Amino acid sequence: MTWEDAVRVALELPAVEISAYHGYPAVRVAGRFLMRLGDDPAAVEFKGLNPDERELLIEARPHVFFAAGVNQPFQARLASIDEATLRGMLENRWRAVAPRALVAARDNPWPIAS
Repeated sequence: MTWEDAVRVALELPAVEISAYHGYPAVRVAGRFLMRLGDDPAAVEFKGLNPDERELLIEARPHVFFAAGVNQPFQARLASIDEATLRGMLENRWRAVAPRALVAARDNPWPIAS
């Protein structure tokens, strides 16, 4: 997978935009961070995972996920992450930071008229 592939997957989510984060290419929803290109351009950085979740992912799939330390960015190697895993991580982050009305509209695209 490349950065361009990762961006394509992110742009499948509603209201996601290409942006920047501290000078790095990134994607956001409603101005909120979803993912950025890592310091090493062969990786992407995620935020918002709790420490236990980070450690579990790193232990389970060290060939994909890594962080230099507890307070260091949580990253995934682009060459190793599969599209379904990336999509799931982006969806989880999107749901955590997207405006509630946007999440509700995604969950119920065909509201029943009263």
